Amino acid sequence: MKAEIHFKAEVEIIYDIEVMAKYRDQFYHECSDIVERSHVYKNHINKFIEYLSRSEVNLADSPKKIDKNTIEECIGYYHDKGEINTRATMESHLESLKKFYKYLSETGKDDDIFAEVSNYGKFKNDIVERFGLSESNERGYYSSGEIKELLVVLDNAIDSHREDNAGIRGEKRYLQRVMLRLFIKITLIAPAKRSVIINLKKSDIKESA
Repeated sequence: MKAEIHFKAEVEIIYDIEVMAKYRDQFYHECSDIVERSHVYKNHINKFIEYLSRSEVNLADSPKKIDKNTIEECIGYYHDKGEINTRATMESHLESLKKFYKYLSETGKDDDIFAEVSNYGKFKNDIVERFGLSESNERGYYSSGEIKELLVVLDNAIDSHREDNAGIRGEKRYLQRVMLRLFIKITLIAPAKRSVIINLKKSDIKESA
């Protein structure tokens, strides 16, 4: 009897999931290819749902009450927490939510609230100004000579390590380091996001004339 009561309690919890959390889970399931290509989407959408679920916000069960102002306040909340401090992070947050709301609109679950933003560029600039977000700092760069030196040192380190290892396990570790070397080389020569590099296929790489 006790087991039956426990089971019923678990069922009630399952069906008590908030509307926006349910939509999020459906998006992750039905658009898994998009989500897996960029884990940033998942991170920012989760943040948004968590914000909606806060007691003082209480909009996780009221999707029709969510608008562009809700999104701005969400960014402000995470800015105060020190998690959204730059324009780049803010834009990443917005792009993730745009993807999510495009799905909601296409599946008839909710209206696309970004459709009410007539000037997206101004919308972003206003958020930057409102919360005093910093512009992304320009990353430093290596000269071609420095890159060549780094690649030589990297190759020598990998090759010398292979000489010190023997057997199947040693060969496996060597192959892992070869893959790491390729990843580092691509990052140095043509900087890109990790998710982009990981999804590169042999057909994507062509020999230049």
